Amino acid sequence: MRYRKDLDRYEARWVEAREAVLHERAQRADADPKETVADRVGALNEAQLRDLLQRLPVAAVWRALKEQTTPPESESVPPLPEG
Repeated sequence: MRYRKDLDRYEARWVEAREAVLHERAQRADADPKETVADRVGALNEAQLRDLLQRLPVAAVWRALKEQTTPPESESVPPLPEG
């Protein structure tokens, strides 16, 4: 118990993360259960879509672009851009 004070900063981060998860779950509960990802993406304008893509991991975007332009049987992954 004498080290309890050392755990306070971790507990604060844990509580903050827990609250964020509960908030996210509540938002999902309010969403239309019939709405799909395709519906959400289709409703975005160009600027919103660009913003969304810029927040995704670069490797995931490259993989998605590759899957869009090549047959699925191809397994090679394009090189990541430098930078």
